[in-house]
Amino acid sequence: MLIGHPPIAADQTTIHAVLADHAGGPPTQAALICDGWPVGYGELHRESNRAARSLRAAGAGPGTRVAYLGRETEHFYEVLFGCAKTGAVLVPIDRRTSPEEAVRGLAAAEPIVVLADEELMDVVEEAGCGGRVVPLADFASWKSILDSDLPVRSDGPLVGVWQDGAVSVLTHGGLLSAPDDLGLRPGDVSLLGTPGLRVPGLWWAMQGFRAGATVVTMRSYAAGEAGRLIARHGVTAACLDPLLAARLRGADLSALRTVVRTG
Repeated sequence: MLIGHPPIAADQTTIHAVLADHAGGPPTQAALICDGWPVGYGELHRESNRAARSLRAAGAGPGTRVAYLGRETEHFYEVLFGCAKTGAVLVPIDRRTSPEEAVRGLAAAEPIVVLADEELMDVVEEAGCGGRVVPLADFASWKSILDSDLPVRSDGPLVGVWQDGAVSVLTHGGLLSAPDDLGLRPGDVSLLGTPGLRVPGLWWAMQGFRAGATVVTMRSYAAGEAGRLIARHGVTAACLDPLLAARLRGADLSALRTVVRTG
């Protein structure tokens, strides 16, 4: 199967409703595996509640934007679901983007909160963001100690993607929609072989969460990493860019059932 951009449908189910639903399942069910570290659905739900409360205290809510400039760790997904729970739009800036493009993207986003890796703070400073800046190294302690659900539930804009000199906004429904033959199901292990801070990768991650699968992220997208992760975690479904797909020759793909290639 080949994808370029995610299919758009009228489904308005929210991603945080999906997360809350799976959070009530078996406590051993992992939502994410980042750098070999599993994060359960219940834990992701609680930590994103904590993130949402701190984001709201910093002014995030409907009509505002939150920028993320860092590695694709569990913190990214906590912020993503936290933004969904506050109604704020998350603008992820891929750290592989050139510094000049990252500066333009941050400036255009006009975020009320910026979460960034320490080594990328010069980009944040050059962009002249006027909002609250939180180093990702301090994110765990910055989150609220309260992890109860927030009363606000938004099904409006969710993610703002910086491309072609403008921020294009994606909705919950657009990221959760999928072809009927995608075939993901509970218990699957899904490899995110394309950056989750970009549209195809974020769409694939949402398909995994919607199905109740475990989403495995990649650290470096280096040669051989995809094959090692597929074998190590018993990956059953994967979204791969063409270069990574070509590097799977010789890997143990015995558990792999579905491959989606980005276009």
